[in-house]
Amino acid sequence: MRRCSIIELLYEGPVSTVTLRTFAVWAAMRTWHLVAASVDYDLDTRARLRFACALNTARREARGRVTVAELRAAWMDARDERAMKTGWWPERLASRGAFSSAAQMAARFACRATCHPDAMTAALSTSHSTGWAIGYLAASDGAARGRTLAATESHSSSSRACWLRMLRVAHRFADEARTAEEAEHVRKLCRWIG
Repeated sequence: MRRCSIIELLYEGPVSTVTLRTFAVWAAMRTWHLVAASVDYDLDTRARLRFACALNTARREARGRVTVAELRAAWMDARDERAMKTGWWPERLASRGAFSSAAQMAARFACRATCHPDAMTAALSTSHSTGWAIGYLAASDGAARGRTLAATESHSSSSRACWLRMLRVAHRFADEARTAEEAEHVRKLCRWIG
């Protein structure tokens, strides 16, 4: 199989709405554990319920059991309140070294994206957000490794220089994990398309 991106694969030929929605739900479910386990992250206790509802609505839409109004309602309801209130997005959190929060936020974005009114956009956005959620999760581990490395370095180095080295290591882990996740998305979609 030739290597291609998810965008190239989706735009090669017609892909059914059912396949696009099913793919989007499959991709978002790969990071559901980040949404389900993050009690401290949520500003509102019903947030996880809204993201679960978005996934369920997208799953039902793939089966033709949802109206356009229900899909749009789930899309509008599944906003990440923390992102809306703070103005911080996954990329900004990651740039500050908050990889765990960035992973949780990207996972929520993936869940919401499954309900985008346009199935193609839903598939692309969910794949993108899932890739970054997995990448930021790996970066969180990479940041821990970077802190260990920085702690073993000579104390003559400035703490800022150590922090920047740790951040570079973590971002490298994020990029590698995101790339691997996107390759898995392409393989899965290739199997479904045929």
